[in-house]
Amino acid sequence: YYKRSRDERIKVRRHPSARPPIQHSIPALKLSMVKTHYTPDELSVFHRPRTKFPPNQSFKVVPLKEKVKKVKNERANQQRVMKHKSDLSAMDGRVVLVEYIEEHPPLIQNVGMASNIRTFYRKESQSDDRIRPTDDGDTLDLEPDDESPLMGDVNPAQSVQTILNHLFKVPIQQHTVPTTDFLLVKTGNNKYSLREVSSAYTAGQLQPMTEVPAPNSRAANNYQRNRLAAYIFRQFLKKENPGHKLKIQDVAPKFPLQTEGAVRKKLKECAEFQRGGDDSGAWIMKVPPPSEEELRKLVNPESTCAYEAMLAGAHHLNEKGLYKYTNPDTVTSALQAFPPNDPTRKRLEPVEQELLMSPWAQTSNFIAGMQGKMKLQLSAQV
Repeated sequence: YYKRSRDERIKVRRHPSARPPIQHSIPALKLSMVKTHYTPDELSVFHRPRTKFPPNQSFKVVPLKEKVKKVKNERANQQRVMKHKSDLSAMDGRVVLVEYIEEHPPLIQNVGMASNIRTFYRKESQSDDRIRPTDDGDTLDLEPDDESPLMGDVNPAQSVQTILNHLFKVPIQQHTVPTTDFLLVKTGNNKYSLREVSSAYTAGQLQPMTEVPAPNSRAANNYQRNRLAAYIFRQFLKKENPGHKLKIQDVAPKFPLQTEGAVRKKLKECAEFQRGGDDSGAWIMKVPPPSEEELRKLVNPESTCAYEAMLAGAHHLNEKGLYKYTNPDTVTSALQAFPPNDPTRKRLEPVEQELLMSPWAQTSNFIAGMQGKMKLQLSAQV
């Protein structure tokens, strides 16, 4: 979701490269709206869920009631932490639509994660104090000698609007919403409501700030272990589980890629197996549980998005028939052994391009380039 400042003319004064403060919703912090496993079919339509309307079945579409709309808008405009899934409904407050220009962005946020909309304005001189109001977000003035916070420069007297979060930053361009466009919001079983679209933007090329782990890398394996541990502790601490008891069947189906032995090993670290009595076959927590804050540090929303991007990227390669290779450097090195017009080289070059477009290659190369560790080669296809 996106937070709109109360005063559209407000200015903030921070270092242009500083990360803005981000307050995710509670469901996003607890990962309660994120799956622990994705099937191949789900990865094929990753972040592009298909809306299905059953044939020969009617449903009612009504506009939001004015009284309800007014109450919800007043509640949404207050600065508050979104605690419940219902707070994330599109029926609530101002809705900002952003469309990626990239077909496969290397990183995509999950539901309930926050972003800031910020306009960077380059002052023509030290005395330039003009205010450029925007429909969404805040404004940060760049001094004439300040470095650009983006990969491209911000020219004097020019404004560049951006979306900033802890995953990426990206320039955006606002578009006029046609009066014939509207948003259809599902409000219940076979119930839908119509509402206006407040703003619409197109997002340019993402500039990653978080690196996507490569398949089978140490970072990916560490995430799997941490996610399993966080899930187990949250199941132990549920209100409907006062005895802090779990069975292997409560955990293993949620992590089908983990062996049952790996799940048992993780349970053994924090619980004791009961071999008799009323709780026979159950695991009872034996160690002091970590706090919710500690669990959020163990697995945060950003690392979850990065891991999911890896899963989607690996599945995309599998659909292209690439199962063995994930590192583009391996193919690049092999290409050096063939002359430019060699048929084998011609067959390997598309493989190299697919691997270079993988989310782990894109993010690691971009971050390394921004740190001055390597040069970036920019290319585009029209």
